[in-house]
Amino acid sequence: MTKANIEQLEKFHRKNLRHIQSLPERTSNAAVLLLIEALPIEAEIHKRCLSLLLSLLNCGNDKIHQILTRQITTNFDNNKSFFTRIMDILEMYGLPSITQLQKSTPKKEHWKNTIKVKVDKFWYEKTLADVENKSSLTFLNTSNLEPNKPHHVWNVKQLPRFELRKAIIKARVMTGTYILQADKYKFTHYNVEATCQLCCSGNEDVTKANIEQLEKFHRKNLRHIQPV
Repeated sequence: MTKANIEQLEKFHRKNLRHIQSLPERTSNAAVLLLIEALPIEAEIHKRCLSLLLSLLNCGNDKIHQILTRQITTNFDNNKSFFTRIMDILEMYGLPSITQLQKSTPKKEHWKNTIKVKVDKFWYEKTLADVENKSSLTFLNTSNLEPNKPHHVWNVKQLPRFELRKAIIKARVMTGTYILQADKYKFTHYNVEATCQLCCSGNEDVTKANIEQLEKFHRKNLRHIQPV
């Protein structure tokens, strides 16, 4: 599988993850993956390649072992060779080399768990680093995230539908894709006022000051609502 093929799969994968979370196309790829704690397609392919490697090493067929040894020896510089790619993958995740695995082949369950831990950790840290380097994700708090668990904003199982709608808005605010009046002001080349249309005091953007103003306005107007 070429890099172009993998990229096509990645685009399709990310598109579906965005749709699942009701996030717009402009959402950062890192945020799309991190919120739902999903791995990129490349990571899933790596897991399967590493599983295949163990199957080859555990195979009791001597001819397959001879072919394996010959391929490693003769195709070490062939980028299209499976064994060249697998050596790069092993190095990427800090796993033992093929030679070391041949001498001491791990059991299937142990290898499976090792792959999961190494691959998940690598991509989790990489995604976190990408998130921290993007200014649009300032409001995405990563300190309370846990590996292999989706963001708590998506803990909406068995909750009413309006809670899901609230979660979608929260996810968009965190990913910097929720359009506020200040955003409209920029996108329309200053043809639209940035002032909050609800309280009419200050620009409507995601800041603590404006949230406090909104809460004050909300409490003030609740007093005028008569109970039914």
